[in-house]
Formats: sequence, C-alpha cells, structure tokens
Amino acid sequence: MLEHYFQPRTVDRFMASWIGPAIEEYVGWLARQGYARRVVLRRVPMLMHFGEYARVRGARALAELPPLADTFVSRWIKSHAQRCRSKRALKVVRAEARAPVYQMLRVMLPEFAVLEQRAGQSKPWPFEGRVAGFPEYLTRERGLSHETIRQYGFLRYLHREGVCQRDLSRIVDWPRSYRLAEIPRSITMDEVQRVLSGVDRRTPVGKRDYAMMLLLVTYGLRAREVAALTFDDLDWEHDRLRVPNRKAGHSTVLPLSSTVGAALVDYIRRGRAHSTERLVFLHVVPPFRPVGCHDVSSRATFALRRAGVGARRPGSHTFRHTCVQRLVDARFPLEVIGDYVGHRSPNSTRIYGKVDIDSLREVAMGDGEEVL
Repeated sequence: MLEHYFQPRTVDRFMASWIGPAIEEYVGWLARQGYARRVVLRRVPMLMHFGEYARVRGARALAELPPLADTFVSRWIKSHAQRCRSKRALKVVRAEARAPVYQMLRVMLPEFAVLEQRAGQSKPWPFEGRVAGFPEYLTRERGLSHETIRQYGFLRYLHREGVCQRDLSRIVDWPRSYRLAEIPRSITMDEVQRVLSGVDRRTPVGKRDYAMMLLLVTYGLRAREVAALTFDDLDWEHDRLRVPNRKAGHSTVLPLSSTVGAALVDYIRRGRAHSTERLVFLHVVPPFRPVGCHDVSSRATFALRRAGVGARRPGSHTFRHTCVQRLVDARFPLEVIGDYVGHRSPNSTRIYGKVDIDSLREVAMGDGEEVL
C-alpha cells in the first residue's frame, strides 16, 4: 500500500524499520476510510519518528508503544515550540504529532482504544470515601447536570450531613455578583441571517453547520442537545422534534419547522457520511465520529467570527440567547419561553425581560410616558 504514495526507495526505508509493517497496515486502513493522499503523506513520516523514538527506548512490539505515546508528543511539541508564535500554532504542532500516533494505536491495538475510552470518562469523585452521597444529592435533589456537579462547591452539604461541625461556606470569600446584572449576549436577526448566509452549503461541513445553527437559533437548543440529536428524535411523519434529557430534567417535543427540516434533509442526504451511527451530526473526515458539544460550539464561534459579527463571547449560546430574546420581544410569557428553551429556573428567563429595545427606544425619543 505504501508504494501508492511514496517512491520505491522511500518505501524500502520505511519497511526496513521495525514499525514499517504496522505503518503499512495503518495506511491501508486510511485508504479504505477515504483519507486524502496528503493526509497519508504527512502522517507516515511522523509515525517513522515515533517508531525510532520507541526503538531507542527499547520497544520492539506494538504492545509496548502506548506508554510512550504521551512522552513522544510532549517532546515533539517542546522541540518545535520555538517556531510557534501563537497558541493556535502550538495546537497545530501538537495535532500533527498526536493524531497519527494515537489513531494508529487505536486501529492496530483494540485494547488501546478501550483504555483510552476509560481514561476519557469522568474521574471518580475525589471525596468518595467521606461524602459519597454528595453527587447523588446534587443530581436528585438539586437537579444539576453532570458538568455542573464536577465544578460545584460542597461546604454547605458537609455541614448538613454532619461531616463538619461548622458551616465553612460562611468564611469563603465569594466574588460579589448581583442578580440580573448581566445582559444576555444575543445578536440581531439581521446578524443571524448574515452568519447563515456566510455558510457554504455546497460542502458537507457547510450543510452540517447550517443545520446545527438553525437548530440553535430556532429552538434555543444547547450545544450538547444538538450534539445528542438522534434519528429517533426526528418524527418526520408528524413534523416533530424531540429534545430528551434537557438540563431541567425533562423532555420537550417541538414542532419541526419546514426550514429546519429542509436543512436536516439536505445534510443527511447529501452531506452526512454513510454510517450506522444513530446520532445525526458526524465529523466530515474519517472515521466519521459523532460531533461533541464542544464541536458544535466551536463551529458556531467560527461562523460568527467569519461573518464579522461582534458578539460578546461568541459561541453556540449566542444563538440560544438570540432565540430567547426574540421570543421576549414578541411578548411571549416568560414561563412559556422557559419551557420552550428548557430553562431550569424562571430566573434564567427573567433576565431577558430587562432588555426591551423597542420600549427603550420610545423612552429615548421622548414619547415613552405611556410605556413608563
């Protein structure tokens, strides 16, 4: 397989290495997955560097490579960091070393994929032996999501359960904040149209991103809710969209608009890779894994910046805030809006009521006595 990409002498040099046969098998896998020629040309030399690095440290079998992967990537970054003038450039260098090494190990060593998956799972609660019930309390009594629990304080809980005699939370100096102090970071509908118009819907990634952003701005979905969308959630017969496992702990069934439906159909039929995966949104390059919530947010950020929209902290929540603000401006009751977008607390919706552009404009123009 290597001879399809490299000159005979280069292939001979590769195959003379102890890691050569594994690289050739990996290249065959890349070809079957539809990877571009340029990807193979970049990754094989990096794997040769990794093989030599491992050989010097005594490795002679693939099973001995996983413990060396992290140190190889770290050393590669360190040796090339001087030519990186930005954090973005440093990330590129890291990806150039990490992607081929880790992917080859996943392909060639099934046990490595299992270990990597376990390592990526949530770490155990650090106080499991003393306050094992705290995560359960936050989940069942407080209704918090897993992401929130990982960052949540627990001093009051310790006092409540008798682990601490005093409520230590009272001596913690919290940053001062004021209720409803912030203004939602929404954008105008003209800016939304500018962002959507800037998406190249002729490409698979454009079709996917366009559908994802329509879901964000039309229904006010969170990034994780878009990433978790499955084919089972799309009821084409009744034009309904199901949003399960919302942050508030409930599921929502929403009408599937014709615009969103058309964008989803266009992506699924003409942009989505052929896969048995039930999740709707996939990466556009092999091995076509499902996108995560961070991928949804980063694509939204990219689209906003590319369109030149000056949003504060641009991301997926920019579209969510815009959806809520649009409903507030249309005079929908806050309770209805909260149910629509899945707010857990009424306070999350109430903050949008403080920004009523039309009424403020009337007051500023001097004709707002009736409004006041």
